[in-house]
Amino acid sequence: MRKFKNISFLLLLLFIYIYTSFSTEAEEVNNNHVVTILVPSLSLSQFYNWMDRDDKELWNHSSVIALNRITGGSKTPLNEALTLSRGKLTQAPLNHRIEINLLSINKKNRKDEYHYTIPYLAKTNIHSTLGDYLSTNRIHSSFTGHSDVFFRTHQSAPIFTADHDGNTSGNRDVSIKKKAAAPGGFEMDGRSTIKWIERIQQTYSSTWTVVEWGDLYRWKNAPGQKESIHHTMDKLSTFILDLKERGQTIYLLGVDPDEGNLLPFVKWERDTPERGNEWYSPTVRQSFLGSSLDVAPTILGQFGLLIPDVLNGHALVEKKGSYHISEAMRKETNGAEHIFHTRSSVLSVYITVLVLLLIAGFVYWKFNKKRKQKAYVLIRTLLIAGMVSPISFIVASGIFGRGMTLVPVYSGTVILLSLGLAVFISLYGKRQGVWIVSFLLIVVITTDLIGGAELMKRSYLGYDPIIGARYSGIGNELGGFYTAAVVVFLEPWIRRKKYVVLWCFSLFFLFVLGSSVLGKNAGVTMATGMMLFILSWQVLKKKQKKLLSYLWGSIPVLACLIGLLYIFQQFGGPSHIGSAFQLLLHGEWGELKEIVSRKLQMNIKIMMHSNWTKLLITSYVLAALYMILGKSGSFRISQQYVLRAGGVGSIFLLLLNDSGAVAASTSMFYLLCVRYMWVFCEEDDDRNITFPLLGIRHRKNVFDVE
Repeated sequence: MRKFKNISFLLLLLFIYIYTSFSTEAEEVNNNHVVTILVPSLSLSQFYNWMDRDDKELWNHSSVIALNRITGGSKTPLNEALTLSRGKLTQAPLNHRIEINLLSINKKNRKDEYHYTIPYLAKTNIHSTLGDYLSTNRIHSSFTGHSDVFFRTHQSAPIFTADHDGNTSGNRDVSIKKKAAAPGGFEMDGRSTIKWIERIQQTYSSTWTVVEWGDLYRWKNAPGQKESIHHTMDKLSTFILDLKERGQTIYLLGVDPDEGNLLPFVKWERDTPERGNEWYSPTVRQSFLGSSLDVAPTILGQFGLLIPDVLNGHALVEKKGSYHISEAMRKETNGAEHIFHTRSSVLSVYITVLVLLLIAGFVYWKFNKKRKQKAYVLIRTLLIAGMVSPISFIVASGIFGRGMTLVPVYSGTVILLSLGLAVFISLYGKRQGVWIVSFLLIVVITTDLIGGAELMKRSYLGYDPIIGARYSGIGNELGGFYTAAVVVFLEPWIRRKKYVVLWCFSLFFLFVLGSSVLGKNAGVTMATGMMLFILSWQVLKKKQKKLLSYLWGSIPVLACLIGLLYIFQQFGGPSHIGSAFQLLLHGEWGELKEIVSRKLQMNIKIMMHSNWTKLLITSYVLAALYMILGKSGSFRISQQYVLRAGGVGSIFLLLLNDSGAVAASTSMFYLLCVRYMWVFCEEDDDRNITFPLLGIRHRKNVFDVE
């Protein structure tokens, strides 16, 4: 009996120990408080100036990043706030396009908090919100503060904390004091705000409190004489430093800035090293540059919650550096903004040059019957320079990196690299020059993709993290060049009837373009697949088929390509293509319809307003003229197959891509240059390439092999 009592007593002690251990652990997990400060009108440049004051004290123990300002529609304050708070591209419906300062808020009294209802969100919000995810996990969300200017209401914070019914808790006035001399008639009260936050945190075991610090917005939008902006920002600094002294985890997010295209986002936490951490965005795949879609996942990750699959962004990852983060972040963001602001002028000149090259080639082919040596050398070299220009853009981004490079210096480097490569290829690969260019283009782009596309991310021909249309893989500009280079690269094996080699290379190129670890471009992959299908059909079927036969045959091929694309997504990490397949498998037809609609609108917008439309129209008109005026007998059978399949591929690039006009124009430009080169090689096969200005009279063409 005594033995039984001893065993019972030990079991009781063990039970108490296990219970208290789990209770303590649960308490530690749930006892988590986060304060997020929204600062309307805070631009990135003002953020830098503010952080640098007082011996850069605010940089200490911080993790920082700049976010792009993408939304599901136009860049309005409401669309921006909805996108930031939901982690997915969001647009207010057309019949509900209200400015955020027109929100009506009804409140019901309670001790320290009120219940607010936002009628607009209650009527239109069909998606789960950040407030929903937190409340489901017993994390209390509330807000305080506003950006009202006299009697004009301006509010951002409740959009972040509201649930799908438009309901939220908070006290918008407790952190504000009325002051006639202050800009807009109101002024933030840091002490009252901290007291209210602490009362909320004592009431709930886990809280997320959003403070809308509206003084900067009022300073910029209120009329009349104002105090110094430094004095206004110093009050915010004091508020943050007081919160840091209390051991609070603090986030700060600038929203709706009046200048710039990036939002400052920073976190202060006690465990962060004093020199600070760089924030890495898995969405953008860069440090110091993130997406507005990353805010909601990052807040959820702060509480240790799983990130729902429906969110398009990812939680930001902290990385420790051996340097002070302020200068590193400036270099990345200033370089990105420099490329963003100069991209239009650089590409406009580049596209104009490509158009002139096509016209010059056509004029030389049609009207220069004598084929003079100097004109031949000049036009051939310039055409090759245009073909290798994508390589030069990629190499130039490796030379200059993300630094702010003068446009003339950058452009001059691209020109010199292109002409240098063109001269070399003209000298040493006369008859095989087209194949050599295609080989080099494929090798350079594929190598960069294997390395994470680090050069493309920083190239004028790559994708812009500020625009946010694409963050990884191969963009549509280079995708068009790559597709055309692929079909030209395969010509020798078609000529020699090495069909197994042809199909092995075809599968490899499709994997490069469509896999989740490399190209990640569904439109370019599908178009390239259709191009290779047409190429194979021509090779295997000696008798020319009618157009209707190709159309019927393309339907099962498209289905096979979709299946192949799905298989490619099983290798590597998540991708936007994989996310689209998940939506398809889960029957999220509304979401898919929204994505397709957005991409169609983008394609139409590009065709209507982009500089690439000039190249698209010019190249397609010239291609039509060649079909009417040219003679197919000028080419080998294998070359005819390549040009025909490449033309079909260009059309599919136009139809299947969200930026189809871009990809179609670059691919058709490349194919027309190839056509010129093949015609010139056949007509001038006995010529030697000479460059008298360089002291070069004749060189053996070492690549000229049959």
